[in-house]
Parts: sequence; structure tokens; C-alpha cells
Amino acid sequence: MTSLHVIVFPGGFNLPIWAAERQGFFQENGVRVNLTLTPSSTFQMQGLAEGKFDIA
Repeated sequence: MTSLHVIVFPGGFNLPIWAAERQGFFQENGVRVNLTLTPSSTFQMQGLAEGKFDIA
């Protein structure tokens, strides 16, 4: 299974990601999504630049 580290802002605009995770769509396709909520855009950018996250 492939792990994907995703950092997102909290909010309803991420509902499709949370719904897909809850419904098991990622797991059915061999992807383990690790969601992290970011406290700020600076934290998000630093984490991406340092390779802590794969996608935002």
C-alpha cells in the first residue's frame, strides 16, 4: 500500500477528501492517506519544502 501525506486547511472545501477516506475509496485503491490539518500557510509551505508532506 502506498502512503500519501497530505496537509490541508480545516474546512468544508476538503469534504471530498474526508468522504473518500471515510468511504474507504483510498484504501480500495491501495493508497493510505495521512491527513494533517495545518495551522497556517507558513507551516504548510515549510512542511512541503522540507518533504514532510507529499501534497497540499
